[in-house]
Amino acid sequence: MENNTVPDEEVKKVVFTMMNQIGGSRFLQMIGANLPYSYTYKASKCEYAAMIHFKAKANNGLNGLILSYCEGRDTYRMDFYRISKGYWNLKITHDDVYCDQLEFLFVQTTGLATRI
Repeated sequence: MENNTVPDEEVKKVVFTMMNQIGGSRFLQMIGANLPYSYTYKASKCEYAAMIHFKAKANNGLNGLILSYCEGRDTYRMDFYRISKGYWNLKITHDDVYCDQLEFLFVQTTGLATRI
């Protein structure tokens, strides 16, 4: 049986890069994200190298984001959720997003400012 585990250090590097590409700690502060965010390694349709998720304070009902990195294509998947009573309801998905589009798509989708 093949072992699909990746050392924590490698996953943490990928997550650190992901967070920097979407805006880093400034981004988390501007959207009022509840910390801690979490990360996981998941082998799936796209062989995601890492995923992070967190809650934000959005007025349009989209208050959850799962950001997944697809290592094979070097793109991201953004899944926007409405979190209510502990349930995550998927509302909008953006596939094949490049790193320079992350912040723009987040602002366009949620209406939350990520810069002053």
